[in-house]
Amino acid sequence: MRRHFVPARRLRFLYQTARRAICSAAFKAAAAIVILSVILIQSAASATVYPKYLDGDRNYILFDGFQGVGRYLVRDSLKVKVDAPPAYVIAVEWVSVNDADRNSAAISPGKMHTVLAFNTDTRQLFTLVNGKLNPLKRDATRAEGEALVRLAEIVFCLATGEKFYGDLSDEFYPDL
Repeated sequence: MRRHFVPARRLRFLYQTARRAICSAAFKAAAAIVILSVILIQSAASATVYPKYLDGDRNYILFDGFQGVGRYLVRDSLKVKVDAPPAYVIAVEWVSVNDADRNSAAISPGKMHTVLAFNTDTRQLFTLVNGKLNPLKRDATRAEGEALVRLAEIVFCLATGEKFYGDLSDEFYPDL
């Protein structure tokens, strides 16, 4: 009787080991599918399209889109305060639009006012806040003001007809 008990125990062990391996393989396959789905969804979400002009109005030009919020500069608010090459100081207003990536045109309350200072000899860019110049790096990260650098490029092009850094796509400039 003992002889029959040992093989049964081994069979049970082999059965449980095989079952774990099969479950483990199924779990790994399911996990791989879930991870792949998440990656595909994220890449699709990052490929969302923000309209270049808010609701087709060329007075509102997209300069930033992130997590569904579009930021549009208001073209007719552009004011050149200093035009003494190589120095330029240009003020502009901009608005935010929630769900702009889903073609919403509802402007959030309140316009933002930004004053930008440019030096064309050194290609330096600054924001002017309370009379103080704050430098903006050309390769700024999102936290350091990447959107303001794009805003500045568009504003400079609209005000002077020239590129400041020339970092926007070539298709973008002719439309301004």
